[in-house]
Amino acid sequence: ALLERARRLADICGRFGVELPTAALQFGLRHPAVVNVTVGATAPAQMRDNAARMAAEIPEELWTELSDQGLIPS
Repeated sequence: ALLERARRLADICGRFGVELPTAALQFGLRHPAVVNVTVGATAPAQMRDNAARMAAEIPEELWTELSDQGLIPS
């Protein structure tokens, strides 16, 4: 069930041109009570990658679709 859910998440993200790790990093910031997300990294390149993922534009329609499919809370 968990792998199927991850596949569904990845498929929907792919339809919107968003990589799953990018959506995962930005998901927490969508809640109004969250002011930052702390992400670990083991190398400078990973830190740069995480920063780029946090700055990426994600269409609102992606979040709507994930919610409509019951994959994230609405």
